[in-house]
Amino acid sequence: MVLKRADKEQLVENLADRLREARAVVVTSFRVLTVSESMGLRRELRADGGSLRVVPKRLLRRTAERLGWPASFTDTPQSVLVAWSAERRAPARALHGFVQRHPEALLLGGTLEASVLDVAAVERLALLPPAETLRAQLVSVLAGPLRGLLGVWSGVLRGLPAVLQAKSAQ
Repeated sequence: MVLKRADKEQLVENLADRLREARAVVVTSFRVLTVSESMGLRRELRADGGSLRVVPKRLLRRTAERLGWPASFTDTPQSVLVAWSAERRAPARALHGFVQRHPEALLLGGTLEASVLDVAAVERLALLPPAETLRAQLVSVLAGPLRGLLGVWSGVLRGLPAVLQAKSAQ
């Protein structure tokens, strides 16, 4: 389908608005994407309140210029897939899984809360545990010294009767 210039400008403006409002965006290049894979990715992102779109490289280049993204997001000979969501980890998790299943696909970068992320940062974000797990780990770290102190005190209290028994035996 051939788009007119005004339609392309409108498409770029709409995409830029959506990506500006999103908390997280991930850009991936790919060679082949079947309908079932596309629908699976869309379903996965939709569950987290996200969206997915295959964007022509030229239109993505114009959108990236508008948003102030680096040129590395659009430097690829392959097709480009853009995922965005209000949930911070959803696009990174979904597209990282896609790249793992398709070795020819490449992560190009992303944004998180309007900060530009390189490929390594997107991968770290995708592998980050859920927020509930991180909170539990934080509570465990904070409670560790208290547990140790409690163990020392209980050891003293457990040993006190033995010391008193030995003292009375003398």
